[in-house]
Amino acid sequence: MKWFFGLFSKSDRLAPEPAKSSRVQPMNPSKILFSVPTLAGDIANLEPIDRPPTRGDVVISEDDWSQLEFYPQSALTTVQGHLTELKTFAEANRKGSGWRKVYVRKIERSLVITAADPIRHLEKLLGVKAGAPPFIIASSAIAGRIGNGFSFDLGGNTQLYGYLANNGIPVLAASVGAKADNMKLATAFMRLHQSDKVMLVDWRAQLLLVGVSPDGNIQTWRP
Repeated sequence: MKWFFGLFSKSDRLAPEPAKSSRVQPMNPSKILFSVPTLAGDIANLEPIDRPPTRGDVVISEDDWSQLEFYPQSALTTVQGHLTELKTFAEANRKGSGWRKVYVRKIERSLVITAADPIRHLEKLLGVKAGAPPFIIASSAIAGRIGNGFSFDLGGNTQLYGYLANNGIPVLAASVGAKADNMKLATAFMRLHQSDKVMLVDWRAQLLLVGVSPDGNIQTWRP
């Protein structure tokens, strides 16, 4: 399943093309490239931080927000439509190792998990206790923590995160670090699909995990 995750690195949104000399000189805005082809059009409310993050906390760049996220099966047509648009957009705006423009995803949120006690439901399903809300980094500084947020450390440099709202979970996403154990997220997806009929989309890789076949193989879709 190496096509799965870890297909992108966590980097700053803007990646200027290398300067021709070390002297300070004006930067032409047209030469500033995005290092990612797409960004989420929303982010959760942030709460002030009361301490700096520790090694046990989930820390996410604002550009990495919801780049690898779960959706309910009812959103299949919507997600496929955005993936198709993204593929065309990314190809048209590619320049070297970056993109001239970025595709901003504006998708109305619906509940991904609707259990009576969503956090407890995930704890039982994943076999891991819920952790603290993730920290969000913006412009290389801590911007705050996700309001009503939570995280799950799956091990293998893989975490899930999201927040509670409207008696459910409208955002459930994954953070996959360097040299992550791909099976951690694969196993979580299969369990969540079986119990809650969710899909998993990797926006940067333009890959949708639709379901699990009777023989246990993960079913995928690409535009």
